[in-house]
Amino acid sequence: MRPRFGTRTFTVGFTDLTKYHRQDTVRIVAPGYQPSQVASVAVKYNDNVVFSQQATASSQASVSVTWIVPANVSIGAYTVAITPLTTPSKLIPDIQTFQILGYQINFRATNLAGAIVPQITVEAIDHPQASPLAAQLAQTAWQQ
Repeated sequence: MRPRFGTRTFTVGFTDLTKYHRQDTVRIVAPGYQPSQVASVAVKYNDNVVFSQQATASSQASVSVTWIVPANVSIGAYTVAITPLTTPSKLIPDIQTFQILGYQINFRATNLAGAIVPQITVEAIDHPQASPLAAQLAQTAWQQ
């Protein structure tokens, strides 16, 4: 078997992580800029800008920005794009996707005797978004 040295794709991470929760700090660092070059950093969700900031490249030729994920943002896939506002431009755009996750919540619906209650509908509200999450629960889902 011969080793493979080439690949067709590669990923460069501009964020310190790929998954975050609300109120986490996202650290964005993009190398390959000229010292003092100005760039725009934009975070988008569903093509809507939720955060935007201009930044100047450091003497080490990187653009750095932090974003604290607001408590009221939607859960899902976000895109960060770093775009030079002054020359030189970049041949390959600095774009990365990352996730804002929710938290898993487990609960058990029981009656006063402690027996599992079958066939109920539970509605939970994601308070920052005020969007209802409904689930039909069957007794078999709760059996151990």
